Amino acid sequence: MIALYNATDGPNWYVQDDWLGYNPIRGWFGVRTEGDRVVSLTLNYNNLNGSIPPEIGNLTNLEWLSIDDNNLSGSIPSEIGHLTNLRHLSLNSNNLSGNIPHEIGNLTNLEWLQIEGNNLSGSIPPEIGNLTKLTHLHLLRNNLSGSIPSEIGNLANLDQLSLSANNLSGNIPPEIYNLANLGSLSIGYNDLSGGISPEIGNLANLGGLYLRNSGLSGSIPPEIGNLANLGELFIGGDNLSGNIPTEIYNLTNLGSLSIRGNNLSGGISPEIGNLTNLWELYIEGDNLTGSIPSEIGNLTNLGSLSIRGNNLSGNIPPEIYNLPNLVSLSIRGNNLSGGISPQIGSLSNLRWLDIDGNNISGGIPAEIGNLHNLWELTLEGNNLSGEIPPEIGNLPNLVMLSISGNNLNGCIPSHLAHILIQNESAPPLCGESTATPMPQPTVPGAPSQSHANADAEREALIALYNAMNGPSWYFQDNWLTDLPVGDWHGVKTRDGRVVELSLYNNLSGSIPPEIGNLSNLRVLSFYSNNLNGSIPPEIGNLSNLIELDLSMNNLSGSIPPEIGDLSNLQLLWLEGNNLSGCLPSSMMSALGSFDDAVPFCD
Repeated sequence: MIALYNATDGPNWYVQDDWLGYNPIRGWFGVRTEGDRVVSLTLNYNNLNGSIPPEIGNLTNLEWLSIDDNNLSGSIPSEIGHLTNLRHLSLNSNNLSGNIPHEIGNLTNLEWLQIEGNNLSGSIPPEIGNLTKLTHLHLLRNNLSGSIPSEIGNLANLDQLSLSANNLSGNIPPEIYNLANLGSLSIGYNDLSGGISPEIGNLANLGGLYLRNSGLSGSIPPEIGNLANLGELFIGGDNLSGNIPTEIYNLTNLGSLSIRGNNLSGGISPEIGNLTNLWELYIEGDNLTGSIPSEIGNLTNLGSLSIRGNNLSGNIPPEIYNLPNLVSLSIRGNNLSGGISPQIGSLSNLRWLDIDGNNISGGIPAEIGNLHNLWELTLEGNNLSGEIPPEIGNLPNLVMLSISGNNLNGCIPSHLAHILIQNESAPPLCGESTATPMPQPTVPGAPSQSHANADAEREALIALYNAMNGPSWYFQDNWLTDLPVGDWHGVKTRDGRVVELSLYNNLSGSIPPEIGNLSNLRVLSFYSNNLNGSIPPEIGNLSNLIELDLSMNNLSGSIPPEIGDLSNLQLLWLEGNNLSGCLPSSMMSALGSFDDAVPFCD
């Protein structure tokens, strides 16, 4: 125990009560004893620095060892294999490196093994198959490589298996499909190959299946419909093809269904109306065709509905307006036509309404002004016409408005200027002059400050294109040309300055520090790409940012504290990455919406 204290910078622990004092060891903070032997050691969130000393192996009566969320570094000592009475081992969210020692296979009494959120490398040792009492195995968010050992199939008592966010390769070993007690399987964000075996249907107790960005190909097997207890299903960001099997719509216990970023074809079956327990439905970027089935209106528990980035056509079914709990509705990037019904005003809980990039026509109904909880309204890039209803100015919680790229008349209430995302062809603000401003005199040969800023932003976008493998993007329209940057795909400008950058576009590589030069940005979205590396601290320069979406990538490293400088930020999504650390607690009250992928600092 003294060796542990010395090796982990004990004098700087947050709590050190009685350590190295004269009181019996049972009184030391975090220690529990039976008789005179230490059986439990819990030192979570206690600012331990340094490495785990090999002397840890002398605590041979230890049954519980938990040192989560500290700053431990170095490797896991092989002497940990001496703790043969250990039932619980948890070393989450540290900076541990090196391999998982093969000696871990000696801990045959172990029921709970969690070493997530570290920098472990190498392969998962096959000796892990010796831990036949194991119920929880969590090795996610490391740098583990190699294949998933088939010996995991020996863990007949396993309830939770989480290997996500590593660099694992090879096929899913068929032995995994024999784990009859498995309740949760998470292997997304790896470099696996092969397909999903029909044997997936054997996992009858599975409640959560998380395969997103795992590298899998082939079709979704219909046997997935046998998983009657499934509550969450996440598939996406892979090379899956074929139709969505109709058997998925038999999973009536599903609360969350996410099928994103595949090469699927066909349509959305009317049988989707069977999933009446759904509160979250994402079918995005999957090349689906056909219409939105009216039966989606049966899903009265839905809080989030997103079917953006497909090739869906037809009208918005009026039944969507009957979903009383809907908070988020995104149908952007399809080929939908028809109009927006006045019934939209009945969605009183709606906070996000996103209908960008369709062929929606007709007017903006005045009833949209009834959506008093709305934070974000984006209707850009449609065929909307008629007068802009003044009721759009009655939305007290609105933090982002985008209605450019239509055929609208009239003006936008001037008090919305600070939340407006527009391009130069958009309707003016009420009371704003439409006359061409007189040019201001300048020193001959000297660029204006505005011109200099615009040039700096163009250079930042070029740096971004190069750092994010621009030649491999799905869409590169006008990038690196002499056209105004507002004509480049995914870029929106106002008064010549970049105010929105939205690229769901097969980005890879890392986010360059030059991102911080886009100081007028209001919206930055790199959702669902293949970005890696860390979030650059320069992101804290984007003081005008309202929305930041970096979700569904492979970003890693610690959250930069500079993110706390984004004082105008309202919407933040970071889920689906390998990030560590925490968000500044000062952001908690300012953010209107955020995911729980990263905790707030205490």
